[in-house]
Amino acid sequence: PQQIASPQHFSVFKPDTYAVDFWEALEGMRVEFGDVRSVGPQDHGEVFTVLNQNRRETKNGGILLKPDNANGQRIAFKMNDDNKRAQDFNIVTGDRFKGPLIGYVNYGFQNYKVNIDLKEMQQAYVKGKAQPKGTTLKPSENKLTVASYNLENFSNDVKSSSDDKAQKLANGIVSHMKQPDIVGVTEVQDNNGPNKGSSDASASYKRLIQAIKDAGGPTYRYVNIDPE
Repeated sequence: PQQIASPQHFSVFKPDTYAVDFWEALEGMRVEFGDVRSVGPQDHGEVFTVLNQNRRETKNGGILLKPDNANGQRIAFKMNDDNKRAQDFNIVTGDRFKGPLIGYVNYGFQNYKVNIDLKEMQQAYVKGKAQPKGTTLKPSENKLTVASYNLENFSNDVKSSSDDKAQKLANGIVSHMKQPDIVGVTEVQDNNGPNKGSSDASASYKRLIQAIKDAGGPTYRYVNIDPE
């Protein structure tokens, strides 16, 4: 259904008309979908999609939020496995997944989701044509370039931050950001990840700096004050 919910709130229940009612009727049930298309990047092991026959409203195959249409046709998939591996699944707008896709409907964090095995999504994955764009700024001896970068809980612990993630972060700085003179980073975890008490992040910074160097970038130096 295109409409999210009835304007009469919960006094009317029409699964054929309203998306909230549609998913509520299926909660806890096993469901199957045909080909779907991603309308946004993977985030926390989840990806929002639409059926592939839905009209493409953006260059890369996304959809647009309109005053009279909140896109009730979206289908959210929650990929089940080691959540860190699901978070490393590089999905962007326009990527496709070939059906049949089989999972069960659940509800969490104010959204209905189809819980599905990560391996099934990986096997069904078809890369789209979207390509990340780099900055138009160019390094110059008489200019100072400054950038900010969210590292999404990066640490020196390979169990929580894989080598693939370190490489992608480094490539982002080297290729897409054109090696800024100063990079302010957020979400840097301490050396042993989120499950220990230490707040020292020196090894986490050194790991990222080495990955940047390996990717063909400069050897950065870090400045940091550990939290108390």
